[in-house]
Amino acid sequence: MNTLIHFLKEFLYSLNQNKWLTLGAIFSSAFIWVILGFFVITYLNLFEIYSGLKEDLKIFVYLQDSISTSDQKGLENRLMEEKEVLSVNYVSKEKALLDFRKALKSKEDLFQDFDGNPLPSYFEVRLKQQFQSSEDFSGIADKFKGNRGVEDIFFGKEWVDSLNRTIRFIQLMGIGIALVLAIGVITTIGIIVRLAVYSKEEEIQILKYIGATEWFIKAPLLIEGGFLGFMSAGLSLVLLYAVFLFLNQYPPFVSLFSGTSVKAFFLPPDFVAYFLISGPLLGIIGSFFPLRKYLKTFS
Repeated sequence: MNTLIHFLKEFLYSLNQNKWLTLGAIFSSAFIWVILGFFVITYLNLFEIYSGLKEDLKIFVYLQDSISTSDQKGLENRLMEEKEVLSVNYVSKEKALLDFRKALKSKEDLFQDFDGNPLPSYFEVRLKQQFQSSEDFSGIADKFKGNRGVEDIFFGKEWVDSLNRTIRFIQLMGIGIALVLAIGVITTIGIIVRLAVYSKEEEIQILKYIGATEWFIKAPLLIEGGFLGFMSAGLSLVLLYAVFLFLNQYPPFVSLFSGTSVKAFFLPPDFVAYFLISGPLLGIIGSFFPLRKYLKTFS
């Protein structure tokens, strides 16, 4: 208990002695956390939009006009039996024409020369979330192409491939930016702790002379690094939320989400927790390595 009290006293003394340096470290690190948080929020919102688009991907199984009711029902049942399939929705010829007219409502003149209903009935097939690759779509299409009563199958292979590539790119970009900025936080805190070590050179020499262990010397500085990390991460969350609230009232920002089912959202609670946990953790890491290196110079 006495050792812990000593560590806390040393930590508070160091903060008091280097308050401007500490404030500089907190604001410098907070700036990096804000940039990181901005990219995380952007990444999560973009990922949500693209995930929503993936849910709209469908396989269209176009049926022959001559298909019998029993063949139609049998085909629907076989589609539903596939492990990749989430749902199968039948669209009649009449419904297909009605939907087509609604989609081209501004082009009513196109329907003037229509004789009857040239559109086929079809099945809309949605796949489960874990089966959204181009290979999964191709597998179902190949399996049912040429079945009795099937006229054609379409799923837009190029669109599926493009969407999956975009999602993978967003994921890799998010990971890459997060790593770069995390290194920035570690480096910033490391520099501050390094300066603190040199400001205490004489005190550290005395502690070493009387036989203090390295951990006894390091502990207050590691606590300081953890505190700097926590404060900078916490401050960045406050700043990020203020900017997010401002942008939500800014029409050009809101318009980015028009036409999608997604509304812009802030960091989910688990990501807020990750920030608050990662802050002190990166602060301690940023303190540990320069401490280990630079304490050797006082030997």
